[in-house]
Order: sequence, then structure tokens, then C-alpha cells
Amino acid sequence: MANVQVNYQYSRHQNKILTQSGDTPSIYSGSTSAFTEEEQMVLGNFTKNNILDGELCVNTFDNKLWYRSNDEIIELACATGTSSTDTYVVSGFVSGNTLTLTRNDVSGSTVDIDVSALTVASLSGLTDVNVTSVTDGQVITYNSTTGLWDASDVDGIPDSVIDSGLTAVKVLEQAPENTFYTDAELLVSAQDLVGDFIDAGSVIDMDGNNLLGLYIDVDVNDSTYLFVKLYGLTEIGGDEFEISHLLQVTESLSTDRGYYYEFDIKTIPFIQVKVGSINGVGTAGDVTINFNKKWHKDVKLNDNVEFENVIINQDLYVTGNIIAFNPTKIIDVTGTTYTLNETLNYNELVLHTTTASTVTISTGQLSKTSLVNIKVAGDFTVEVETEGAELIDGEISQTLYGYDNMKLYSKDSNWFTL
Repeated sequence: MANVQVNYQYSRHQNKILTQSGDTPSIYSGSTSAFTEEEQMVLGNFTKNNILDGELCVNTFDNKLWYRSNDEIIELACATGTSSTDTYVVSGFVSGNTLTLTRNDVSGSTVDIDVSALTVASLSGLTDVNVTSVTDGQVITYNSTTGLWDASDVDGIPDSVIDSGLTAVKVLEQAPENTFYTDAELLVSAQDLVGDFIDAGSVIDMDGNNLLGLYIDVDVNDSTYLFVKLYGLTEIGGDEFEISHLLQVTESLSTDRGYYYEFDIKTIPFIQVKVGSINGVGTAGDVTINFNKKWHKDVKLNDNVEFENVIINQDLYVTGNIIAFNPTKIIDVTGTTYTLNETLNYNELVLHTTTASTVTISTGQLSKTSLVNIKVAGDFTVEVETEGAELIDGEISQTLYGYDNMKLYSKDSNWFTL
């Protein structure tokens, strides 16, 4: 039997037919290790109910139709009773306002449905969508308070688009860097200043920001001090924690005025602002506080960095050395000998010599980046030499005369003139 060749595709000329009430198709349950299902069928080992993968089976008594897909048999149609008046739709088409559905009755009867009264629903026609006073660019967002879908503005959608191959689609930037301040919001209005710290408004959700700005307007009345302190929370309604790196703000009050404070709250997700005061006899002062938020990036440097006239407005973390530069240092040379060995860094060292002298530049000065400017401030001679084997323009020394000037820089363990 190993040489049996079966044309599986055309081995049947009609669908599998069952004729008894309650008969249903089944999958061959015997072994297929030696012969496939198709070969077992040819060998006569199939029962009358067995069907092959992809084969249809009809029960002409029960008016039922099945289809086998892999190891599943799926029932496609089932008519009640034994008559031919079932109501399964096999096709349909629309002509004008009429939808015609054709059933699989023997008579081929049809059902006509008038669809002229049917309309396409719009957003404004839905009861749970509020689209009044809409503007370009708005989207639909859910409002859990009202239970409605509202037209809302969305920040942060870029103008640029990507082409998906079918159409141009706007996409949100992934993890955009927050480089803007939020709009100022009212935290509390005209809250009395009492002796103890009390909450100033509700908890502030920092929402991905790490800088908090407070704008505090004080109506002094008879209060003499303003105290401001921030507490951190991990969740709204949770425990409050003192923030070790933020000090209490203390202001002595005398006249009505406004104050601005900025706090770096780092990774704290929620902040509670508290205010207090020391009150004299009379009417307590009150405060109105607005706030806004911002995210800022820390500056981290891992090597030796030299700064010159640099202003850093963010936190600076340094694992190397910070080398501070001063612009210029003027050194008066008044004796007959002078050794230059300045340990600090300057942009330029000026030796103002006011007498005949010998100036020696120490070997240690080579490691500094300062320019050395030697000025003869009179009608006399100044000898300039080095402490070690280093040379000045290839010579062991240089001579300056009345009112001469010489500027030196170091490179490759030697000195050179400009």
C-alpha cells in the first residue's frame, strides 16, 4: 500500500452527506502514524461520519451544514424542522432605498426592507457626547465627573507628520522633554496667618516636574513674621514627610508685599505647602498664594573642567575637580630677586618690576595655564631665567631693558614668548 497514489484534491465529487436525524460529522480517531487520514479513507477505514480537513458535510434530514478546519468541526447553518422553508440569508443588495435579502429557500424567496428612514449617526446626535462650541484641533476626551465625552484641547501634538504609506498621520513625540513652565494656578486666597503651621490649599501634584515656584502676596495687618515650609507625600492623602534639603522660609513682615520662592523638590511626587506666623496684638495677616511648576535637567560633569565667566543655574554634580579661574593677578616685584611660584590659577600673571632684578620662574609654574607677563616699569634691566632645565624660546634666560615687556606661555615643558 505504500505505492498508493491518491488525488486528494479531486477524490470527492460531492460533499459528505448524512441522511439520518441527529447524525453529525466526526474526525477519524484511528492512528495516522503509518497512513494519513486520506490514505485511511481510501483503505476504507473511515466511518460514514468521518470527514477530512477542509471538507463540508450536509445532513439532509436535519438541514444542517458543517465545515472541518484542522481539528475543529464548525456548524455553519442549522434549519429547524425538516421543511425547506428555512430563513438563512445567502446574499443581499441595496437598490435605492430598498435592501433586498435572498434566503436559501427552495423557492428562492426574498425579503425587501425599506432603509429610507435609516440615518447615519453623528457625534452631535449621541446623548453622551458634548460637542458644543468646538474649535479646530480638539479631540474627544472622557469626563468622569459628568459621564460625558467632551471636546477638549490637547497640548504637545507636533505639527510634523509621518507618512504611513496610506495617509499622513499625526503622531505624539515619544517622551518629550518638558522645557516649559506651567501656567500659574491659585493655591489659596486670603488665608489667615496663624501661629502654627497650617495647610495652604490642597496637595500639589508635581506631575513629572521637579521645580515648584510659589508667588505669595502678604497682607500684613498685625502679623510680624511669615513662615513657609514644604512637606512631601508619596500619594494624595498619604503621610507627610519633612524634606531635609529644603529649609523653612522665614520673612520678617513690615509692609504688604509679594514674595517669590523657588524650590527644587527633586523626585517627590506630591507637595503640601504650609504657612505660619508670629502675630502681634490685633488682626492677623493673610496670604494669597499662586504656584507654577517646571522640570529641569541636572548638569553632570565627570572630568576636570575649567570654567571662565560661566554661570550655572542648575544643580551641578562633579566627580572630578573644579578649577576656578580669576582673570588677572598683578604682582609687584620690588627686590633684586624674585621667584614666581603662584599656586592659584589665573588667566594672566603680571610681574610689575620697579627695580633691577633677577626673576626666576619655578618649574612648578609650568603646570599652570596662566600667561606670564613681565613688565619693566623703569629704566633698568631685568633678567628672566628658569628654575630647572626648561628654556625660554630655546635659551636658558632672557634679558629685558628699560620699559620692555615680555609675555610667556608654557608648552611641552618649556616657555615661549608671544
